[in-house]
Amino acid sequence: MKNYTLLLLFAFICCKSESKPSNNLNGLSETDPVETVDSVNEEESIIVLTQKTYAATQKDKNGDFTQKLSVSWLSEDTIQYTLVFENQYCKKTTIGGKATALKPGKEPFMNSYKGASFEVKKYQENKQGYKIVLHIDSANKDKAAVNLSLTEDGENEGCKPSSIVMVAQN
Repeated sequence: MKNYTLLLLFAFICCKSESKPSNNLNGLSETDPVETVDSVNEEESIIVLTQKTYAATQKDKNGDFTQKLSVSWLSEDTIQYTLVFENQYCKKTTIGGKATALKPGKEPFMNSYKGASFEVKKYQENKQGYKIVLHIDSANKDKAAVNLSLTEDGENEGCKPSSIVMVAQN
């Protein structure tokens, strides 16, 4: 019985020492900064730092349009976006992708909304047939605008989003 107790004690100590947590944090020291993460996209294992949705709607004699832009910041200089728009020339259209910052680390670009200027960070993606540039308020991320340029001749050039400033939704 004494040997059995010693054997169990030995097994317990061995198991305990194998599962002992390590102070090694994969190359990080205790003084390294930690980023706050709002959500994790488990499907693609991408960490999303912030998410925002912007929208604009217009119904008047110049034509009706609706557009909604959803943005997820993957890093300070990379975003994942989805733009859904509809106007008098086309039914509901969805485009999306991953855009990178233009001139990261440089002075921000300027844009205006209702007579007030604000600094924006521009994110760009080139796709087959068009180039999209997203202007996002660099201070509060509460305003965004879309510039879509067609790079190929198409049948329906009116079927593109408006470059109006959209406001973040709560």
